[in-house]
Amino acid sequence: APAERIKFLQSGFAHRLHTWTGDHVSYFWFFERMLFGRARPRNGSVFFLGIDQRLFAVTAAHVLDGYLAAKRKSPKTICRIGNLPFDPERRLISRGTAVDIAVFDFSYEELRTRRRQAIIARPKEWPPPHPFSGQGAIVSGFPGSLRFWTGWNAINFGLYIGGLVINNASDRSITCPFERGHWIDITGRGLPSSGLDLGGISGGPLLMPMEIGGAWYLQLAGVV
Repeated sequence: APAERIKFLQSGFAHRLHTWTGDHVSYFWFFERMLFGRARPRNGSVFFLGIDQRLFAVTAAHVLDGYLAAKRKSPKTICRIGNLPFDPERRLISRGTAVDIAVFDFSYEELRTRRRQAIIARPKEWPPPHPFSGQGAIVSGFPGSLRFWTGWNAINFGLYIGGLVINNASDRSITCPFERGHWIDITGRGLPSSGLDLGGISGGPLLMPMEIGGAWYLQLAGVV
């Protein structure tokens, strides 16, 4: 029944599931130079994928393009993943042309430094099963509208996490409608304001919580 579903979604389990999902995403950011020597922070989102012994950082290709455009304006532009200096050009493995995805080399030591988790898949489990209509999924990332200065040299990046239902999934795209009338506040902090600008979550993961034999794991569905 709807009341029972709402009660479950407001339980500790659902809150822990969302927190666990948030542990898999970080912010990919840099400063963009503007007129008169001023600069503004810009960011996208990035997540981490482990296959066999390799670890990859994954984001949207247009997030990489934003950094490259900023570097053309100011060659001294520095990119960071969290607080970790990161050279996207040197670490780039592949940039999609038909799909909006960029993949970089990353290390487990860097992952531990960031205190993040990776989505782990064995080679025989890759690619993951195709998402299907009606499957629950969780999206996470760092909207620029939730970013704010906490000091003259300190920025807070606000994390957005939302549970969705997959509407359609093809080989190229996944659509998840935002049906606000069905949203449930599971954190006790209130729902996002209407019209919240989500620009900045690009590059974040769309994850599907899966349960097999009483054990839960997160399966990658797609890239925002």
